[in-house]
Amino acid sequence: MGFIDQLRVIDTALVKNKQSHYVQAWDKTIYFVPLSPNETNKVVTQGSSGESNAAMWTRYVIMKALDSDGARLFSNDDFQALLEFHFQNEVEELYNKMKAIKTVDEAKQDFTTIPS
Repeated sequence: MGFIDQLRVIDTALVKNKQSHYVQAWDKTIYFVPLSPNETNKVVTQGSSGESNAAMWTRYVIMKALDSDGARLFSNDDFQALLEFHFQNEVEELYNKMKAIKTVDEAKQDFTTIPS
């Protein structure tokens, strides 16, 4: 098995191992898979260089927030509405949970065996 196949196995396992965070103001548990470096880059390039932190956090949450079945909670069209709501503290809180990505070595520790 090649190295890219090993990474694919790790990535697939990470997706299956969703994390969650309860947002009290929304009375809802939000599920997510931590951001990958590629997803982080995608969000950064979507926004302008002068984009506010709140806008960046909102993009992350839109991209990663899931329901318990793994379906996205927000669409890209929800961006402006989320910015206008008075929930920026909650969006920032979720962003901080979601950005805690794992390194490959940390991900390997989650498994009993890694294909070689």
